[in-house]
Formats: sequence, C-alpha cells, structure tokens
Amino acid sequence: MKIVVAASVALAVASGGAMAQPKGAGDFPSKPIRVVVPQAPGGSNDIWARYLGSLLGERLKTQVVVDNRPGAEGMIGSELVARAAPDGYTLLQASTAFVMNPAVIKKLPYDPIKDFDFVTIFGRGPVLIAVGPSLSAVNNLKELIAQ
Repeated sequence: MKIVVAASVALAVASGGAMAQPKGAGDFPSKPIRVVVPQAPGGSNDIWARYLGSLLGERLKTQVVVDNRPGAEGMIGSELVARAAPDGYTLLQASTAFVMNPAVIKKLPYDPIKDFDFVTIFGRGPVLIAVGPSLSAVNNLKELIAQ
C-alpha cells in the first residue's frame, strides 16, 4: 500500500466505516499514526486534522500525531509524506494546493498520482475566481479562459 492521502480516513473510521489495512498489517496499528498537514497550525486544515485525528485515535486505540509542515504551497509536507515508508502510518491532509500545484509548478518533488493513494473527502469549500478592472469584459469562466 502506498502512502495515503487525506487525514479524512478518520471520518470513515469514526463513522463506523471499515479501514483498509496495509499489506501484512496483522496488528494495525502497532505504533502512532502521523497526519501531516502542509499548512501552518491554527488554520482550518489544522483544526480539522486535530479533530478527526482525535476521533481516529479513539477508534483505533492509538495515538494520532498532527505534524504541521507548512511552506512552498504545501510541497514541503507533501514531499515528506511521498518519501515516507508506505506502511499506512503516515497520512497527508491534502488541500486545494495539492490539486492546483501540478498545473502551476513545472517540476514537483513528487508525483501526485503515483506517490499517493486517495482515501476520501471530508470537507469542501467554495472557490472564488476574481478578475481585476482591466478585464471588465470578462463575465464568466469561459470568457476568462478565452482571454
């Protein structure tokens, strides 16, 4: 099993869902689970990770450690998880930046498709695209793309 993306596995476990275990994991978990949040402490991603991590820890009867690794639009924390042992003990709470980075950064230090396995979505938020007054003729996304 590769590294798992999204700390939201806690949501599935806390709500009674089954969690896939890593290959050869007879007594999973046998050590603390690390949730890497590639943003600074105190923000919404950190708060969600700590809340869901506490639920996951209670359910699995193990310690869940939230490890904030901010910087470089989430690439520092994401690379840390991509290079971690593929044993199911290191999770990444991915955010919008994880999805957007491949479109705006030519060379990432990891492959977002090959180096991670997606688990679930546990939260959604609106995304807003705004243009400046110099693009006053743009009224929708189609027109913006055409520009």
